[in-house]
Amino acid sequence: MKKIFPIIIGLISLSLIGIIVIQLLWLKNMVLLKRETVKHRIEDGVIVAASVLSSPYLLNTNLQIRLIVNTTNSSGASSVPSAATA
Repeated sequence: MKKIFPIIIGLISLSLIGIIVIQLLWLKNMVLLKRETVKHRIEDGVIVAASVLSSPYLLNTNLQIRLIVNTTNSSGASSVPSAATA
């Protein structure tokens, strides 16, 4: 009976180490996927911005460009002057 306790403790330790390793691998994979998602979102945003800014229809009218560029930040204040104040 006394010889079985070290075996049980060893098996429990191995299983805990295995669980920790699996969680670390899962966490590493999650971080890589999140970075890849952010990278793709940035690339998509740049592509959309480039296509909007290079559109000949939008470049013909100054007001339309101001409407696209006129965004608000989190506090609600305008980051670019609107057409009425410019």
